[in-house]
Amino acid sequence: MRAIGGSNLRAGALEKGIVAAAPFAPDDTVRLTRLDFPMLANLSDTLIIPQTILTSRVDFLEKNPETSKRFLKALILGIQLAKYNKADAIRAGFDAKLQGEVELVNQAYDLYAPALSGDLSVNVAGLQFMLDEDKRNGLIDGKFALDRVIHDRILKLAQQELRAEGRLK
Repeated sequence: MRAIGGSNLRAGALEKGIVAAAPFAPDDTVRLTRLDFPMLANLSDTLIIPQTILTSRVDFLEKNPETSKRFLKALILGIQLAKYNKADAIRAGFDAKLQGEVELVNQAYDLYAPALSGDLSVNVAGLQFMLDEDKRNGLIDGKFALDRVIHDRILKLAQQELRAEGRLK
């Protein structure tokens, strides 16, 4: 299942019976369950495919390895805050101008936070699953391989440094 169109379009299609099911972000899922649409599955719990992927140009990584590593370390620490400190994460969101009902945000957090990768590890198996599916459907060249697109050397350095500092959970 792949999301086609924006969440408003998918919600409208669901409400009008044009589609039987569709994927939604946690906040939209909470809103739809309040309208008596049942949540069939939390894809964060059931799918092995990555839900968030960071991309960069290789030349940027090569020219700015220290900046890239510092960014990744900060991102890992921020994700750990969000994953393991619900109240602080939600408060930080609202302090940063997050808008929405507090209860909706709390429920959306409960759907989303368990799927956060505490160390940003690359889900190679999930990416391979997606790649194989796209190959089977003729969407990409059958010779395409993941090693052409996964460059996690700097991420691994960031993870090692955080481990050595005792800050990686």
